[in-house]
Amino acid sequence: MFNLGLDFSFKNQILTGSLDYYHKDGLDLIGSSPFDSTTGVTTFTGNNASTKGRGFDLSFQSKNIDRIIKWQTNFIFSYNSTIVQSFKNKVSGSDYITNYGQPLESKPLLAIYSYKWAGLDPATGDPRGYLNGQISKEYDQIQNSTTTENLIYNGPTTPKYFGSIRNTFSYKNLSLSINIAYRLGYYFRKNTVNYASILQGQGGHGDYNLRWQKPGDENFTTVPSLPNTIDYGRDNIYRFSEILVAPADHIRLQDINLSYNLNRSQITKLPFANIQFYLYANNLGLLWKKNHFGIDPDNQTYGPIPRTIALGVKLDL
Repeated sequence: MFNLGLDFSFKNQILTGSLDYYHKDGLDLIGSSPFDSTTGVTTFTGNNASTKGRGFDLSFQSKNIDRIIKWQTNFIFSYNSTIVQSFKNKVSGSDYITNYGQPLESKPLLAIYSYKWAGLDPATGDPRGYLNGQISKEYDQIQNSTTTENLIYNGPTTPKYFGSIRNTFSYKNLSLSINIAYRLGYYFRKNTVNYASILQGQGGHGDYNLRWQKPGDENFTTVPSLPNTIDYGRDNIYRFSEILVAPADHIRLQDINLSYNLNRSQITKLPFANIQFYLYANNLGLLWKKNHFGIDPDNQTYGPIPRTIALGVKLDL
Protein backbone atom coordinates (compact mmCIF):
# COMPACT_ATOMS: atom_id res chain seq x y z
CA MET A 1 0.00 0.00 0.00
CA PHE A 2 1.21 3.50 -0.89
CA ASN A 3 -0.15 6.70 0.66
CA LEU A 4 0.80 10.32 -0.01
CA GLY A 5 -0.67 13.27 1.89
CA LEU A 6 -0.57 17.03 1.59
CA ASP A 7 -1.88 19.62 4.06
CA PHE A 8 -2.30 23.24 2.99
CA SER A 9 -3.29 26.52 4.56
CA PHE A 10 -3.57 30.11 3.31
CA LYS A 11 -3.04 33.38 5.12
CA ASN A 12 -5.34 33.98 8.11
CA GLN A 13 -6.67 30.44 7.74
CA ILE A 14 -9.07 31.68 5.07
CA LEU A 15 -8.65 28.32 3.33
CA THR A 16 -7.27 25.15 4.91
CA GLY A 17 -7.43 21.56 3.81
CA SER A 18 -5.74 18.29 2.96
CA LEU A 19 -5.26 15.96 0.01
CA ASP A 20 -4.52 12.24 0.38
CA TYR A 21 -3.72 9.86 -2.47
CA TYR A 22 -3.46 6.11 -2.00
CA HIS A 23 -3.23 2.87 -3.92
CA LYS A 24 -3.58 -0.57 -2.45
CA ASP A 25 -2.88 -3.81 -4.29
CA GLY A 26 -4.32 -7.00 -2.85
CA LEU A 27 -2.10 -9.96 -3.74
CA ASP A 28 -2.71 -13.68 -3.11
CA LEU A 29 -6.05 -13.03 -1.43
CA ILE A 30 -7.48 -16.10 0.28
CA GLY A 31 -10.76 -17.59 -0.88
CA SER A 32 -12.44 -20.79 -2.04
CA SER A 33 -11.89 -22.25 -5.51
CA PRO A 34 -13.53 -25.26 -7.17
CA PHE A 35 -11.46 -28.45 -7.17
CA ASP A 36 -11.55 -31.73 -9.09
CA SER A 37 -14.36 -33.67 -7.33
CA THR A 38 -12.76 -37.03 -8.24
CA THR A 39 -10.18 -36.31 -5.55
CA GLY A 40 -12.93 -36.33 -2.92
CA VAL A 41 -12.63 -32.56 -2.37
CA THR A 42 -14.93 -30.12 -4.17
CA THR A 43 -13.38 -26.84 -3.06
CA PHE A 44 -9.91 -25.64 -2.16
CA THR A 45 -9.24 -22.70 0.14
CA GLY A 46 -6.11 -20.82 -0.78
CA ASN A 47 -4.68 -17.83 -2.64
CA ASN A 48 -7.06 -17.28 -5.52
CA ALA A 49 -7.48 -13.56 -6.21
CA SER A 50 -5.79 -10.18 -6.53
CA THR A 51 -7.18 -6.65 -6.67
CA LYS A 52 -5.97 -3.15 -7.46
CA GLY A 53 -7.36 -0.18 -5.55
CA ARG A 54 -6.83 3.51 -6.21
CA GLY A 55 -8.30 6.64 -4.70
CA PHE A 56 -7.89 10.05 -3.15
CA ASP A 57 -9.60 12.21 -0.54
CA LEU A 58 -9.81 15.99 -0.72
CA SER A 59 -11.18 18.14 2.08
CA PHE A 60 -11.03 21.85 2.73
CA GLN A 61 -12.57 24.49 4.94
CA SER A 62 -13.08 28.06 3.79
CA LYS A 63 -14.02 31.22 5.66
CA ASN A 64 -16.24 32.98 3.13
CA ILE A 65 -17.42 35.76 5.47
CA ASP A 66 -15.78 36.46 8.82
CA ARG A 67 -17.47 39.52 10.28
CA ILE A 68 -20.53 39.91 12.52
CA ILE A 69 -22.19 37.47 10.18
CA LYS A 70 -20.00 34.43 9.53
CA TRP A 71 -20.16 31.93 6.71
CA GLN A 72 -17.98 28.83 6.65
CA THR A 73 -17.88 26.00 4.10
CA ASN A 74 -16.58 22.47 4.64
CA PHE A 75 -16.13 20.44 1.46
CA ILE A 76 -15.27 16.72 1.17
CA PHE A 77 -14.61 14.91 -2.11
CA SER A 78 -13.49 11.28 -2.39
CA TYR A 79 -12.69 8.97 -5.28
CA ASN A 80 -12.27 5.22 -4.96
CA SER A 81 -11.94 2.39 -7.46
CA THR A 82 -11.13 -1.27 -6.80
CA ILE A 83 -10.58 -3.53 -9.84
CA VAL A 84 -10.32 -7.32 -9.81
CA GLN A 85 -6.99 -8.27 -11.35
CA SER A 86 -7.40 -12.05 -11.15
CA PHE A 87 -9.90 -14.52 -9.73
CA LYS A 88 -9.56 -18.29 -10.01
CA ASN A 89 -13.12 -19.23 -9.07
CA LYS A 90 -14.74 -19.18 -12.52
CA VAL A 91 -18.55 -19.40 -12.81
CA SER A 92 -21.06 -19.31 -15.66
CA GLY A 93 -22.01 -16.02 -17.27
CA SER A 94 -25.51 -16.06 -15.77
CA ASP A 95 -24.08 -16.44 -12.25
CA TYR A 96 -22.51 -13.01 -12.60
CA ILE A 97 -25.97 -11.65 -13.38
CA THR A 98 -28.20 -13.42 -10.87
CA ASN A 99 -25.73 -13.86 -7.98
CA TYR A 100 -24.70 -10.42 -6.81
CA GLY A 101 -21.09 -10.04 -5.78
CA GLN A 102 -19.37 -12.48 -8.16
CA PRO A 103 -15.96 -10.94 -9.00
CA LEU A 104 -15.04 -10.68 -12.67
CA GLU A 105 -11.54 -9.98 -13.85
CA SER A 106 -10.83 -6.42 -15.11
CA LYS A 107 -14.11 -5.18 -13.61
CA PRO A 108 -14.93 -3.44 -10.29
CA LEU A 109 -15.08 -5.65 -7.23
CA LEU A 110 -18.83 -5.05 -6.87
CA ALA A 111 -20.70 -4.56 -10.12
CA ILE A 112 -24.01 -5.10 -11.93
CA TYR A 113 -24.29 -7.37 -14.98
CA SER A 114 -27.40 -7.97 -17.08
CA TYR A 115 -29.03 -9.84 -19.93
CA LYS A 116 -29.38 -7.86 -23.13
CA TRP A 117 -32.96 -6.68 -23.49
CA ALA A 118 -34.96 -7.17 -26.72
CA GLY A 119 -38.28 -5.73 -25.57
CA LEU A 120 -41.69 -7.34 -25.16
CA ASP A 121 -43.35 -9.63 -27.69
CA PRO A 122 -46.02 -7.42 -29.35
CA ALA A 123 -48.47 -10.32 -29.55
CA THR A 124 -48.11 -11.88 -26.08
CA GLY A 125 -46.23 -9.44 -23.87
CA ASP A 126 -43.52 -12.02 -23.15
CA PRO A 127 -40.04 -10.66 -22.31
CA ARG A 128 -37.39 -11.31 -24.94
CA GLY A 129 -33.64 -11.60 -24.88
CA TYR A 130 -30.96 -12.63 -27.33
CA LEU A 131 -29.72 -16.11 -28.23
CA ASN A 132 -26.74 -16.32 -30.59
CA GLY A 133 -27.37 -12.72 -31.62
CA GLN A 134 -31.05 -13.30 -32.47
CA ILE A 135 -34.16 -12.19 -30.56
CA SER A 136 -35.42 -15.17 -28.59
CA LYS A 137 -37.83 -16.39 -25.91
CA GLU A 138 -35.89 -19.57 -25.21
CA TYR A 139 -35.23 -18.44 -21.67
CA ASP A 140 -33.32 -21.44 -20.38
CA GLN A 141 -31.08 -21.47 -23.45
CA ILE A 142 -30.44 -17.73 -23.13
CA GLN A 143 -29.30 -18.19 -19.53
CA ASN A 144 -27.22 -21.29 -20.26
CA SER A 145 -25.49 -19.70 -23.26
CA THR A 146 -24.59 -16.46 -21.49
CA THR A 147 -20.84 -16.05 -21.12
CA THR A 148 -18.60 -13.34 -19.70
CA GLU A 149 -18.14 -12.14 -23.28
CA ASN A 150 -21.83 -11.55 -24.11
CA LEU A 151 -23.28 -10.45 -20.78
CA ILE A 152 -23.90 -6.73 -20.30
CA TYR A 153 -21.67 -4.89 -17.83
CA ASN A 154 -23.63 -1.95 -16.46
CA GLY A 155 -21.23 -0.50 -13.92
CA PRO A 156 -20.13 -0.54 -10.28
CA THR A 157 -22.65 -0.72 -7.46
CA THR A 158 -20.59 1.45 -5.13
CA PRO A 159 -20.04 5.15 -5.84
CA LYS A 160 -16.74 6.14 -7.42
CA TYR A 161 -17.21 9.73 -6.27
CA PHE A 162 -18.80 10.80 -3.01
CA GLY A 163 -18.64 13.50 -0.37
CA SER A 164 -20.50 16.41 1.12
CA ILE A 165 -20.73 20.19 1.30
CA ARG A 166 -21.61 21.77 4.63
CA ASN A 167 -22.33 25.48 4.91
CA THR A 168 -22.51 27.03 8.36
CA PHE A 169 -23.93 30.51 8.95
CA SER A 170 -23.73 32.22 12.32
CA TYR A 171 -24.78 35.50 13.87
CA LYS A 172 -23.87 36.14 17.48
CA ASN A 173 -25.29 33.13 19.40
CA LEU A 174 -27.36 31.76 16.52
CA SER A 175 -25.98 29.16 14.11
CA LEU A 176 -27.44 27.40 11.07
CA SER A 177 -25.71 24.44 9.42
CA ILE A 178 -26.84 22.86 6.14
CA ASN A 179 -25.24 19.64 4.87
CA ILE A 180 -25.62 18.37 1.30
CA ALA A 181 -24.25 14.90 0.47
CA TYR A 182 -23.61 13.44 -2.98
CA ARG A 183 -22.84 10.00 -4.43
CA LEU A 184 -21.89 9.67 -8.10
CA GLY A 185 -20.62 7.18 -10.66
CA TYR A 186 -22.49 4.00 -9.75
CA TYR A 187 -25.60 1.97 -10.71
CA PHE A 188 -28.54 0.11 -9.23
CA ARG A 189 -31.12 -2.41 -10.41
CA LYS A 190 -34.74 -1.44 -9.93
CA ASN A 191 -36.89 -3.92 -8.02
CA THR A 192 -39.87 -5.13 -10.01
CA VAL A 193 -42.62 -7.73 -10.22
CA ASN A 194 -41.79 -11.41 -9.69
CA TYR A 195 -44.59 -13.46 -11.20
CA ALA A 196 -43.43 -16.68 -9.50
CA SER A 197 -44.08 -15.02 -6.14
CA ILE A 198 -47.46 -13.73 -7.25
CA LEU A 199 -48.62 -17.10 -8.59
CA GLN A 200 -47.56 -18.73 -5.32
CA GLY A 201 -49.45 -16.16 -3.27
CA GLN A 202 -46.28 -14.69 -1.73
CA GLY A 203 -46.90 -11.05 -2.59
CA GLY A 204 -46.28 -8.77 -5.51
CA HIS A 205 -44.94 -5.40 -6.58
CA GLY A 206 -46.46 -2.13 -7.74
CA ASP A 207 -45.13 -2.76 -11.26
CA TYR A 208 -47.88 -5.37 -11.62
CA ASN A 209 -50.27 -2.51 -12.44
CA LEU A 210 -47.98 -1.51 -15.32
CA ARG A 211 -47.88 -4.97 -16.93
CA TRP A 212 -48.55 -5.63 -20.61
CA GLN A 213 -52.25 -6.55 -21.09
CA LYS A 214 -53.00 -6.02 -24.77
CA PRO A 215 -51.18 -5.47 -28.08
CA GLY A 216 -49.78 -1.99 -28.21
CA ASP A 217 -48.93 -1.86 -24.51
CA GLU A 218 -45.33 -2.70 -25.39
CA ASN A 219 -45.03 0.91 -26.60
CA PHE A 220 -45.66 2.21 -23.08
CA THR A 221 -44.34 -0.42 -20.68
CA THR A 222 -41.51 -2.88 -20.25
CA VAL A 223 -43.32 -4.99 -17.63
CA PRO A 224 -44.20 -8.41 -19.13
CA SER A 225 -47.67 -9.90 -19.17
CA LEU A 226 -48.85 -12.26 -16.43
CA PRO A 227 -48.01 -15.87 -17.43
CA ASN A 228 -50.42 -18.76 -16.91
CA THR A 229 -47.86 -20.85 -15.04
CA ILE A 230 -44.68 -20.29 -13.07
CA ASP A 231 -41.66 -19.83 -15.32
CA TYR A 232 -38.52 -18.85 -13.39
CA GLY A 233 -36.49 -18.42 -16.56
CA ARG A 234 -39.04 -15.99 -17.97
CA ASP A 235 -38.99 -13.99 -14.75
CA ASN A 236 -35.20 -13.88 -14.65
CA ILE A 237 -34.76 -12.65 -18.22
CA TYR A 238 -36.83 -9.59 -17.31
CA ARG A 239 -35.80 -9.04 -13.68
CA PHE A 240 -32.11 -9.22 -14.55
CA SER A 241 -32.24 -7.40 -17.89
CA GLU A 242 -30.41 -4.18 -18.68
CA ILE A 243 -33.74 -2.30 -18.96
CA LEU A 244 -34.05 -2.19 -15.16
CA VAL A 245 -30.57 -0.80 -14.49
CA ALA A 246 -30.05 2.94 -14.10
CA PRO A 247 -27.49 5.38 -12.72
CA ALA A 248 -27.78 5.74 -8.95
CA ASP A 249 -26.15 9.20 -8.91
CA HIS A 250 -27.91 11.58 -6.55
CA ILE A 251 -27.55 14.65 -4.36
CA ARG A 252 -29.28 14.60 -0.98
CA LEU A 253 -30.16 17.25 1.57
CA GLN A 254 -28.63 15.25 4.39
CA ASP A 255 -29.27 17.36 7.45
CA ILE A 256 -29.96 20.83 8.86
CA ASN A 257 -29.00 21.96 12.34
CA LEU A 258 -30.25 25.18 13.95
CA SER A 259 -28.78 26.05 17.35
CA TYR A 260 -28.66 28.84 19.89
CA ASN A 261 -25.77 28.96 22.39
CA LEU A 262 -25.39 30.68 25.73
CA ASN A 263 -22.35 30.56 27.99
CA ARG A 264 -21.29 31.82 31.40
CA SER A 265 -19.11 34.58 29.96
CA GLN A 266 -22.27 36.16 28.55
CA ILE A 267 -24.58 35.43 31.48
CA THR A 268 -22.59 35.25 34.73
CA LYS A 269 -25.45 33.70 36.69
CA LEU A 270 -25.85 30.86 34.21
CA PRO A 271 -25.63 27.59 36.21
CA PHE A 272 -23.81 25.86 33.34
CA ALA A 273 -20.61 26.63 31.48
CA ASN A 274 -22.52 26.41 28.22
CA ILE A 275 -26.07 25.63 27.18
CA GLN A 276 -27.21 24.92 23.64
CA PHE A 277 -30.75 24.69 22.31
CA TYR A 278 -30.95 22.90 18.99
CA LEU A 279 -33.30 21.71 16.28
CA TYR A 280 -31.87 18.94 14.06
CA ALA A 281 -33.47 17.40 10.97
CA ASN A 282 -31.90 14.49 9.07
CA ASN A 283 -32.55 12.95 5.62
CA LEU A 284 -34.78 15.70 4.30
CA GLY A 285 -34.94 14.29 0.76
CA LEU A 286 -33.27 14.22 -2.64
CA LEU A 287 -32.35 17.44 -4.38
CA TRP A 288 -31.43 15.65 -7.63
CA LYS A 289 -31.39 12.11 -8.97
CA LYS A 290 -30.14 10.85 -12.30
CA ASN A 291 -32.31 7.74 -12.75
CA HIS A 292 -35.37 7.92 -15.00
CA PHE A 293 -37.46 5.78 -12.64
CA GLY A 294 -37.90 8.75 -10.34
CA ILE A 295 -37.00 6.78 -7.20
CA ASP A 296 -34.45 7.08 -4.42
CA PRO A 297 -31.73 4.53 -5.31
CA ASP A 298 -30.79 4.02 -1.65
CA ASN A 299 -34.31 2.70 -1.00
CA GLN A 300 -33.52 -0.32 -3.20
CA THR A 301 -31.03 -1.66 -0.67
CA TYR A 302 -32.03 -0.28 2.69
CA GLY A 303 -35.73 0.47 2.28
CA PRO A 304 -37.17 3.95 2.76
CA ILE A 305 -34.72 6.01 4.77
CA PRO A 306 -36.60 7.55 7.71
CA ARG A 307 -36.70 11.30 8.09
CA THR A 308 -35.89 12.34 11.65
CA ILE A 309 -36.40 15.60 13.54
CA ALA A 310 -34.95 16.19 16.99
CA LEU A 311 -35.39 19.08 19.42
CA GLY A 312 -33.09 19.18 22.40
CA VAL A 313 -30.89 20.91 24.92
CA LYS A 314 -27.18 20.24 25.47
CA LEU A 315 -25.56 21.21 28.76
CA ASP A 316 -21.86 21.57 29.57
CA LEU A 317 -21.07 21.72 33.30
